[in-house]
Amino acid sequence: LGPDWSADSTFIVNNGELSNESLEESWNYMAVYVPGRNPEEVRFRWGANADIAGINEGGMALMLDSPSPDASGYLLFRHYNLNSYQLFTIVGGAPGPQVGTSPVSTLPYPGPGDEFGVVVSTDSHGHHFDCYINGVFDTRVSDTTKAQGNADTLWAGVMLHGNRNNNVDDFWESGPEANVAPGSFSLLSPANGSTVETGAPLLDWEDSIDPNLSDSVLYTLYYGTSPDFAPESTTVVSDLSASEYAIPPMGILSLVRDGQGHRSRLAVVPRGEGRVRAVEGALPVVIDGAGAGVDPSPSSLPDDVVIYWKVKAVDSDSLETWSQQQDWSFTVSIPEPPLPFSLLSPADGDTVTTTTPTLTWQASSDPDPGDAVTYEIYYDTDPQFASSHIIGGIADTSFTTPPLDDSTTYYWKVEAVDSTDLVTESSETFHFLVLTPSGIGDGDGSRPVLPKVFALGQNYPNPFNPSTSIRYDVPAGASPQGGVDVLLQVYSVRGRLIRTLEDGTKAPGRYVVHWDGRDEAGRKVGSGIYIYRIQAGSFAATKKMVVLK
Repeated sequence: LGPDWSADSTFIVNNGELSNESLEESWNYMAVYVPGRNPEEVRFRWGANADIAGINEGGMALMLDSPSPDASGYLLFRHYNLNSYQLFTIVGGAPGPQVGTSPVSTLPYPGPGDEFGVVVSTDSHGHHFDCYINGVFDTRVSDTTKAQGNADTLWAGVMLHGNRNNNVDDFWESGPEANVAPGSFSLLSPANGSTVETGAPLLDWEDSIDPNLSDSVLYTLYYGTSPDFAPESTTVVSDLSASEYAIPPMGILSLVRDGQGHRSRLAVVPRGEGRVRAVEGALPVVIDGAGAGVDPSPSSLPDDVVIYWKVKAVDSDSLETWSQQQDWSFTVSIPEPPLPFSLLSPADGDTVTTTTPTLTWQASSDPDPGDAVTYEIYYDTDPQFASSHIIGGIADTSFTTPPLDDSTTYYWKVEAVDSTDLVTESSETFHFLVLTPSGIGDGDGSRPVLPKVFALGQNYPNPFNPSTSIRYDVPAGASPQGGVDVLLQVYSVRGRLIRTLEDGTKAPGRYVVHWDGRDEAGRKVGSGIYIYRIQAGSFAATKKMVVLK
């Protein structure tokens, strides 16, 4: 229960409620709130799992002569069956003789979540206990003999019968000598050591319950980049009434460079017209329209830094209680796409003299530490990339294509992809013409040289994911009619047909067919070995290829 409570060993905190876990059929179990002195009003709330039988045998321990579970004083509770309040003495931590009773009013019997309150007073006629249910007066019970409660300093708490559902929640006291600091509380989120993907997270903590009924609690939040909460790198937010705080967002405008090449973020802040905040590194600097410095105010957190935070609860009498955790931290890691980059070669409009050109581009990097960047290549004869061939997972900044069609214009671009699947496309889309010496007939480029024999090339790349290219040749003179029926199909190693890639009459020439790794129904095939087979006239050939994911 912590140092503020003195209780029998059977008392525990269970799901935020005070619970007597004893299975004994006995009243002899008491928990005393130690900091309170001579409380004049005491209240508690019945827990969420309390029931009628439990509430019937659980109540206030009042005017105790010591902060001990063996103290003497009074036990007061509302009895359901007798429809009255029962007042017993407590002697040495156990119920003694009954000294008072009083019928209840018409108020309904309390249940889970209802509040039971007692105001204590003393005069020449005895000790008096005014009872309230949910703040509404119910009845007064008195001990005219003043059998207990006559010491100079008195305490209060609860007495809960064993083996009952009579949990208690939210205990309060008030009185001239009952002033104590706000109750203990914990930080909740962001959890210690966690990572947040926003510069404006919500900081959340438990409510601090002040035992003094007349006291209100406000919170002071400290957060910054210093584990020691150095003033120059710590933001302090005071007088928070709620146990949470959303760090104000800051809208990014753009990235700019000064004359020395240093990059800053410019961001709008709600501080009047003409003002922006330039965040350089981890510290915010506010500038006005003329460039003059202005004192910084709380703003969204810088990226890729560790933020430390703690909270202090302060009551109406300036008594303070710190959060149980004062060394919590979280990392701000805002996912950002890779930085812009450009294509290099073949340059836009170039002519290449090979059907397997090497494409090169600038390296991109990712602003997020630890994020790796890979590349995806797109190339197509269509400038809109309507049927583009995609090669992904490339770690280098160059790629040699599979065999391309001769005397053909290709368009290409590259995408940089980081570990969180954020994508940046190359700043340009280039195109080049494939025109090889072997594809020029008679030296004037008007008639391509035709293959002399049937051929089935090895697919490229191999292994592959997600797509690959297959080349085959149909020679001149292969058929008197000038064309040959070509059937190109993909099979599993068990001989099951996966996909027909080519089925039609082809004139003599060199052909490239692309397979996207899908079957006839459009489903992606699994990793493994596949067979591709061509039948062209009397020519037949078979080769293997590997899908690797």
